[in-house]
Amino acid sequence: MDKVQLTQVSKHFGDMSALRNVNINIKEGECLAIVGPSGSGKSTILRIIAGLLEPSHGEVYIDGQRMTDAKPKDRNLTFVFQNLALYPHLTVKQNIEFSIKKSMSKEVLRTHVETIATELGIKRHLEKLPNELSGGERQRVALARSLATNADIILMDEPLASLDTSLKREITDLILRIKTEEEKTIIYITHDHNEAMKLGDKILVLKDGEVEQFSDVSKVYHHPNNPFVAQFFGTYPMNVFTGDGKLFAVRREDIKIVDDGIPVTVDDVEIVGGDAFVSFTYRDQPMVLLTRDENVSVHDDIQIQFKSLHEFQ
Repeated sequence: MDKVQLTQVSKHFGDMSALRNVNINIKEGECLAIVGPSGSGKSTILRIIAGLLEPSHGEVYIDGQRMTDAKPKDRNLTFVFQNLALYPHLTVKQNIEFSIKKSMSKEVLRTHVETIATELGIKRHLEKLPNELSGGERQRVALARSLATNADIILMDEPLASLDTSLKREITDLILRIKTEEEKTIIYITHDHNEAMKLGDKILVLKDGEVEQFSDVSKVYHHPNNPFVAQFFGTYPMNVFTGDGKLFAVRREDIKIVDDGIPVTVDDVEIVGGDAFVSFTYRDQPMVLLTRDENVSVHDDIQIQFKSLHEFQ
């Protein structure tokens, strides 16, 4: 059974259409990563699932039950916002406790909070205020507060956007562990495609409120539905080009420099760390390949081979 399902969901704000006919399904324990340009409808989907917005059309199902009109508190989910929304006047312990239904005894509540804090590495900070913590520690508190509710579904709206690269990796690893060990269903909005590929079992690509692709990570990355997905999703855009009346796409890393292949001339070379981005022209169309060979120079005549080529249908 699907954990979360949206059927023909649309959302209109006056004359503006924020979402149009969205159909998605997420299995229990899966992570759906939602990506798309600003204004594509990512946060709108999350808020409709959470019950913070009602769809103009369509239905929301959780555990097979229609929840379109249900209140947020009846949906067995929790929300991690980008701004974290920690209460500045409450300690870490009090922030975590605040989200828990107070039916627990004091002793059970204390043990519950300490167990979660230990799992997330913040037990020693339980008596501190949020302003005494680092950005990564505050992020862990927000995750602890969400886990403390024992909700089956965690909604995350760009929770790591304000963190630096090393902290992003650390917290991403933590979220991945939570997903695996706690068997939580996660719906995760991000602008970072590396995060999406690392966390997502499925990827939803949105543009102007419409679904451009909804499938597993490998298919979105290697077999995009259309040129928009090809050039939007991934750390670097795919090369999209025409040949023999057909439209193709190929990832930069899937173009190899070989001894016997298609002859091209190097137009430009950009070195980034250990990577060389080699620009060239193929069939009068600009393209880029990614290689570790730093011995390639502008105006060199090289030969290439397409290791993997995607043809648009």
